[in-house]
This record gives sequence, structure tokens and C-alpha cells, in this order.
Amino acid sequence: MLRKIAFYFRHLMLMSSVNKIRLILTSAGIFVAVFLFPAGIIVSESYYNERLKIVGETAEYTAVISSPENNNDIKESLSEIVSQTPVKDIVTSDNVPVLSVPVHGSTYLTVMARFHGITRTNMILPIICDEGYLPEKAQLVEGRFISSNDLAENSPVVIIDEFTAELICPDESAVGKSIEIGGKTGGSSTAQDNGEEMQKIQAQIIGVVKNSYVSEQRRLSLKRDLDNIAESNIFTEVSVYCPINMISEWFPDSAVQSFFIYSFDNSKDYEDFADKAEYMSLLNAKKGGAFDISTREALISDLEKELSNTKSLLNFIMTVLCVISGISIMSVTFFSVKERISEIGIRKAFGASKVDIVFQFIFEMLIIAFFVSVTAVCLAYYCCKGAEIYLAEKLFISFKVNVSLYKLALPVAVGLIEALFSSFVPSIYAANIKVTDSLRFE
Repeated sequence: MLRKIAFYFRHLMLMSSVNKIRLILTSAGIFVAVFLFPAGIIVSESYYNERLKIVGETAEYTAVISSPENNNDIKESLSEIVSQTPVKDIVTSDNVPVLSVPVHGSTYLTVMARFHGITRTNMILPIICDEGYLPEKAQLVEGRFISSNDLAENSPVVIIDEFTAELICPDESAVGKSIEIGGKTGGSSTAQDNGEEMQKIQAQIIGVVKNSYVSEQRRLSLKRDLDNIAESNIFTEVSVYCPINMISEWFPDSAVQSFFIYSFDNSKDYEDFADKAEYMSLLNAKKGGAFDISTREALISDLEKELSNTKSLLNFIMTVLCVISGISIMSVTFFSVKERISEIGIRKAFGASKVDIVFQFIFEMLIIAFFVSVTAVCLAYYCCKGAEIYLAEKLFISFKVNVSLYKLALPVAVGLIEALFSSFVPSIYAANIKVTDSLRFE
């Protein structure tokens, strides 16, 4: 019995490839759709996951409170619902130059720093970027964090990340070195809003932390700018952290933003605080004292909404391509049926049923679709890996192929389903051909 089944399936596989032209046309129709489908999935999923990395590194169970009003009043209000002492962060609204060096002719590279004055650094280091305020877990590379003595004595010390250390001290350790705040920008003196030249300040670097995702993006962007030097000066932005009281001493006339960072050890306390703080914000809004609550989940939700239109557009394009490919496969299958009318008549004359004829054509198409789909998915994956290498090495653009096995298996399933439905109608047509019609055709 098994030998008969094996012989039957071997015969069907041989028949699926007996006509080379039909095989090539069918394979091409399936390949185009299946290749573009996984390529689109890989690109969209990788881009989606890459964008989510911006907020993916933010600390879990962390809520950030901010308001244009008096933050100390808000802190007192929140003390009614949580006993925890938050990390306070005062951020300079304007970037301050900390390094300016010539890179080519009259072109200067200027490093602009956004200073964070914080009350504690051994837990979270915040970053401000286009996506918003991102409190991230601190990972110390060398040196130490800001201590309670530094805060009590208002020590002129700072913590920087690896990217900033690479810019300031490219060939040696940055710990123990000094960073100059203010000075010159692009060969000219930096002036304050009142027109006076900004006083240069020396601060000691006591620690270097691991680059965040945002810092890595800035590093790649700077490499791209340095690789394509133009006549205009080059600017890059970094984050620098210091004791909170140093902000008012170093930048007495600068505008600042204030934030309170609440971190929790478990999801229950975190969710309870977020719900109560949200309710308190709504109550305060009626009194004119509302405050904003920013969480990791909210940032991810905002990014997902931003990316949803892009994903919807790509899915629509993939669907259209599959429909077009399915129509072409159906046309090729109809051509195959017309070509094999005599074969169908002979099989019917020897007792083949309509189900046998339908199964024959559908099975042949599924065999072709399976091998073509697997080949197309593998080729699409390695093409995207090649694009990843090219973008990183030539254009300094961060693009990582990041897609699950499920997402790669999906196009193969789509290719098989497409082949099944595209060959169903032609197979029904073939099964209804009469033996007399096949003899007349011959």
C-alpha cells in the first residue's frame, strides 16, 4: 500500500515539472509575490523593532512627572499617594558647547551638551530626544556615580557616556580629565542671550556610562557627517550629568525644565501609582495645576500609533502584489489545463475521478509553491542582511534585521495558500472536462 502511495506521489511530482515553460512561468509568478512579501515583512518589522529600541531601553516600572507649574507643589501632592523620594532632574533648555575642534579647513566639529542636574545617578540617567523624555538604567563602564558627598559639597563633577568620552578623550580614559563648559563654538566665542561671552567652566569627569540607543544613533549620524564634510560646521548633541545644585551655579540665567522620576520594584506598586497620579492630575487640572505623566507604556503606544500607518501601507501593497501574482498563477494553470486535455481524458478513461484530477493539479501547484516560497524567503532574508551591512558600513545608518521565525514562516504559508486558491478554479475546470471533449481536442 505504501509503495503504491509513494509511486503515486512520485508520479505527481514528475508531472509538475514535465513542462519546463509552465514550471518557469508558475515559479516566477509565485517567486515575485513571495519574495516581495517576506522582504516587506522583514523591512517593516526590523524598522518597527529598531524604532521601539528608542524606548525599549527605558527603565521598567518608572513614571516621570513634569509640569510647567511649580514642581515642588506637585511633589508635595504626590507624597500623599507614595512615600518614595523621587529622583529630581533639572535640565537646561538650551544646549551648551563643551568642545569645538577643526576637522577640515574652516569646518569645525562642535559638541553641544544638554546638562542634567540630578539628585541620584546610581539608578537612572535620563535622556531628552525627539521621542521625549527617556529615563534609562545607568550602566557604569568606568569611574563612579555621583555620590551624596558630591551633592552636599556641590562638587564640580560630571558623568558622561562613551560617545562623549570618545569625542573629548579619543585616545585615553576620560575619567579624571576635565570638560570645559562654554568657550568657543566653531572658532568664535559663545555668547549668552545678553550678548556677553559665556564664562568658561572646568568640571571633572568622574564616570563614564554605556551608550544608550539614542547616543548610538548620534554617533552614527556624526560618522556620516564626518564622512561627507561640507563647508558648514558640524554639530552633535550629547547628555552630561552633574549634581543638581551645579545647574543654578553654572547656568544662573538659563531656562530649565524640571522632572520627578518615580521608580518601583514591581508592577503592582507602579500601576497603582500611575492610576492614582493620573486621577490626581485630572483633579488638579480643574484647579489649574495639572501635571503630565510619562510612562514606558505610553511612549511605546505613541510610537506604535506613529508606525501603524506605515505598516498598514506595506500590508496593503503586499496584498495587492499577492492578488496580482495569484491572477498570473491562475492564468498559467488554465494554460496548463488546456495543454493537458488529452492527458486528462486518458486518466478519466482509466477510471480517474473528478477528485483525482482536482487533487493532481492542486498538488502539483503546491509542490512548486513550496520550493519556490522557501527559496524566495531565504533570498529575501539574505538580501536584507546585505542591505543591513551596506547601510552600516557605507551610509552609517543603523538598520538591524530583526524578525522572528514565525514572521519568516508566514510568507511560505501565504505562498502555499495563494497557490491552493489560484489553482482551485482551473482544477475544477479540468475535472469537468469530458472524455469525448478530450478526444475531440486530440
